[in-house]
Amino acid sequence: MPSPFISVVINSYNYAEFVAQAVQSVLAQRFPPSDREILMIDDGSSDGTGKVMAAYAGSVRYIRKENGGQALH
Repeated sequence: MPSPFISVVINSYNYAEFVAQAVQSVLAQRFPPSDREILMIDDGSSDGTGKVMAAYAGSVRYIRKENGGQALH
């Protein structure tokens, strides 16, 4: 039976001081890197979140978008 594939989505708006910890937490899991993806969605931060995420360029798919707030249902 094949291993499940997971996507971990981390969203952020001006939380540069916490995003590295969130990414490190996912990377520390014992789930094979080949069976997961990490998506970091930056909602237009102005606090240097992009600079922090640059250190994870090979491990995390960083997506920056214009600030739009939390999604509504």
